[in-house]
Amino acid sequence: ATGTSYTTPLRIGTYLIRAVDRSGNYSPSFGLVSTGAASLESLNVVETIQESPTFSGVKTNLVIDGSVLEMDDTGLGTGIYEFSAISDLGDVYTSRISVLINAGGGAISNVMSSWASLASLSSLSSVDPSSWEVKLQMSLTNDDPSGTPTWSDWQDYIAGDFTFRAVKFRLVFITYDPNIKPFVLELAVTIDMPDRILGEDDVVVPIGGLTVSFTPPFKKKKAINVTGQDLVSGDWWEITAQSESGFRVEFFNSSGASVARTMDWIAKGYGRSI
Repeated sequence: ATGTSYTTPLRIGTYLIRAVDRSGNYSPSFGLVSTGAASLESLNVVETIQESPTFSGVKTNLVIDGSVLEMDDTGLGTGIYEFSAISDLGDVYTSRISVLINAGGGAISNVMSSWASLASLSSLSSVDPSSWEVKLQMSLTNDDPSGTPTWSDWQDYIAGDFTFRAVKFRLVFITYDPNIKPFVLELAVTIDMPDRILGEDDVVVPIGGLTVSFTPPFKKKKAINVTGQDLVSGDWWEITAQSESGFRVEFFNSSGASVARTMDWIAKGYGRSI
């Protein structure tokens, strides 16, 4: 016997595994493995792309029944749903892409009057999952999408971190049985960026102040903190010109005169352009 290994990024939840042999025979049930291991990084939602329930993107061999996106009645084949918009981060960043897809396969009888409306289903159907497939694909670019970008080939989505400026998505429906119609109830994609912390120790701030630059800049600055050293009674400092690119700091004595001092600083935000 031979085996196949597969690696996927760790997420909190339950993983379902079903074996298949060389002849295409599936095991009668799924194996379940659950994990409560949390992500080691704190993430920040940059954008959520919500396609359901309107599904206003371009549809090929697909129709909308109420708020359900489903294959049309062309039988065996493929349907494609292209998301309604391209996501542009404004610069090239490393981001985490997560997806929510609530999909199922509906059985179609040969008598139209006996068909059930997919919109009326309260839960996903239990038809053989090997008879249908719904998968998310994406294409990435490091270029400005409003110009003449070079896009990557479409690739099947696997949970993980990706480096890009812009991304576009599509959903591919596949049916292997003319009596089975795949459908989607919910569809959303979230783009996150991990926290990023910068800082320096023992920085000399001259009379007149000092401008500190973040290299590279944050996409979003969250907080800046300065701690003064070698201070005397009455000394204070002022932080100004705070932005995603840096800040300015100046120390003063009790009389309000600018003085030279030493500081430690730390800044927290997210987004690191490449």
